[in-house]
Amino acid sequence: MSLTNRISAAKVIDRILDLIEAMPELGEGLPEGWRRKAFWKDLFARNDRTRRMLELLRELPVFTTQAPRSGSARAWRKAMEPVWKKFEGDIGRDLIDAALKANN
Repeated sequence: MSLTNRISAAKVIDRILDLIEAMPELGEGLPEGWRRKAFWKDLFARNDRTRRMLELLRELPVFTTQAPRSGSARAWRKAMEPVWKKFEGDIGRDLIDAALKANN
């Protein structure tokens, strides 16, 4: 990925919280406190795996150049389409379809 569109860790957390606000059902099953910045900051600082995850999110187009200006669930679903397509082979179309259906 190109480093030209890289955003700060704080901005990644803001984007995650925007996404959760638009589609609160995404937080089902997450531990207590998932709606707070401190939760995500602590999560991303836990170990090398979570730090690598943060680094990937810092460059992910849906969080940088393609982040929706509108905080609506529809806008986030549209912005996430390339992400779902990218990971379809890893997680399967059935899981993606189920998530989309749950978020409608």
